[in-house]
Amino acid sequence: MKNAIDQSLSRLQLDDQIRIKIMERIQVLERMERGGAFCETEPVRGRSPFLHIGGRKRSMRVLVAVLLLIFALSALCIAAELPWKFINFFQAVNETSVYDGIELKVTSAAADDDSVMIFYTLRDLEKDRISEDTLVYDYFLSGPTTIGNLRDGYDEKTKTASFFIMGDNGSGLKGQKLTYAIRSLLEEGPEKLYVTQMNVGELLAKQTADLGEPSFREYHALLEDSFWNAQTQEGADLQESFEKEDRADLLQGDRLEIKFPGVDWVTVTNMGYQDGWLHIRVRYDESLEDLNYGYPCLTDSEGSEWDTAILNSPLPDGSEEFILQVADVRDLDGLYLSGFYTNNKTLHLGEWNVTFEVKGVSTKTIPCSIETGTLSVSKAVLSPFGVSIYGKGERTESIHVQLEDGTLLESEGYSCSGDGETGKFECKYKFAEPLVLEEIQSLSIAGEQVDLP
Repeated sequence: MKNAIDQSLSRLQLDDQIRIKIMERIQVLERMERGGAFCETEPVRGRSPFLHIGGRKRSMRVLVAVLLLIFALSALCIAAELPWKFINFFQAVNETSVYDGIELKVTSAAADDDSVMIFYTLRDLEKDRISEDTLVYDYFLSGPTTIGNLRDGYDEKTKTASFFIMGDNGSGLKGQKLTYAIRSLLEEGPEKLYVTQMNVGELLAKQTADLGEPSFREYHALLEDSFWNAQTQEGADLQESFEKEDRADLLQGDRLEIKFPGVDWVTVTNMGYQDGWLHIRVRYDESLEDLNYGYPCLTDSEGSEWDTAILNSPLPDGSEEFILQVADVRDLDGLYLSGFYTNNKTLHLGEWNVTFEVKGVSTKTIPCSIETGTLSVSKAVLSPFGVSIYGKGERTESIHVQLEDGTLLESEGYSCSGDGETGKFECKYKFAEPLVLEEIQSLSIAGEQVDLP
């Protein structure tokens, strides 16, 4: 499944600005609870139905990696103004909810059977608490099982922040009453580089002199119900090899208490160098960790980040170990312990609830009988918003739509929900332009052609 996710993301052609938007949302989003192979937004006994963003320290498992596709697509849509290509399908909603003088307004929405797109705004009617940095922290949308929630803009004159939601993998969404609820807002501070004057070579030498050489233990991420995550592109290039080998040496125990000046929620508790890697163990303030994100790094004498591979793995005790590739230990004598972090401290709590109905667009259901040995598909549902495939087995990376004039359209990404035990899934494949159903001649799924009646 992870390979399919990685491959689908690699197909998205994004410029740097769009990538920043994507990573901003992906890196900070985290479910309060997790289960199965997809993100559930319907209430489940014993846990909150609300989604909330969380620290970058908690890297994403397969479940949230599925969401990553949605967020990547959502960010692509916003940055490339794709929602405006669907503007003719949106209908006015204009339903509001006001709490403590802050107004939530769902302005418009569009839906098909299994997906919905929503524009909404936040405005402070009494004070000045909504800004371009306002982030929706805890939220809930009934219906879809995978959701991307992104900032769309800010009107300085009216002090109104606008947002866009794309939700997929629901059921019977058009004509259904949907509820969007927010429980907290975060005034998100910038992630910035905190440069220190703590020389890494000197720190390691002093630690060894005072406490002896650091000890390491054999670590297998999968056996400890964890995973590896990359914080830099160089790290991403090595992430797959770490996951395949699933063996590394990590530090043992806590021996230090080093703070980054200006960062209230991160403490370095151990450091060590071994086999070309600098190891940094960190622990987080429980009251602030879910409001923030970031990672330790190295800077040179001029305060510039030193480019290198950085990977991390969350540990069962709540701490996290970062490993930074440094081929020559002597390089550490000219490098300083620093970090890229946010330092958010407070949430604005409230109860905003808007219930509305979306008439929705026409769809076309096509029976399928595709059997490839690794994939079976029972039906496809065509919509202006994409093509939903219902099947079992190994998901296909992309599908093609053949138009009557001979044009061949290839999907540019997808979102999925499914059952990890049975292998059943529903995938919504997205395209760069709205699909005109009357112009579609056939589909190509896993190399199998499906003609439309």
